[in-house]
Amino acid sequence: MVKVLPEEFKTLSRYILTISGICLDDSKSYLLETRLGGLLKELGCSTFSELYYKATSDKTGRIRENIIDAVTTGETLFFRDAAPFELLQHKILPDLIDKRSKSALGSSLIPIRIWSAACSTGQEIYSIAIVIKELLGDLTRYNIRLIGTDISDAAVARASYGTFNNFEIDR
Repeated sequence: MVKVLPEEFKTLSRYILTISGICLDDSKSYLLETRLGGLLKELGCSTFSELYYKATSDKTGRIRENIIDAVTTGETLFFRDAAPFELLQHKILPDLIDKRSKSALGSSLIPIRIWSAACSTGQEIYSIAIVIKELLGDLTRYNIRLIGTDISDAAVARASYGTFNNFEIDR
């Protein structure tokens, strides 16, 4: 495995911060070595400096996207961290619906808008949809819009299919 030199780590971590907002402290050099090692090999780079120069000169942006995909955690599962979903189900949604029901005019639909940022392959946004369906039952009185986003285009593309294997569901 190619080792990242301190100066290379400094340059790459600054680049990663710029393109993704991900801040890697000095203790994360192993992360760059393990997660970018395959990309280094794939691109025929012998050093991390060479990878940096290829990434910054790549007009297609593919190398930048590959770096983002490699350094993001991508950890996701249905109903990850139970407390936020319980809060959503028992406090946030009921309060929101109550408030919006009072201000809704006669037959107008009650709007519900939820954005799940950094949702990787989508299990969180699908979990939110499940909570809404279980809580509200009949959705005909509501105008619901859910959106899930992530910095990784590959993760968003996968999430858009809404298909998960048994392992992902059983987790």
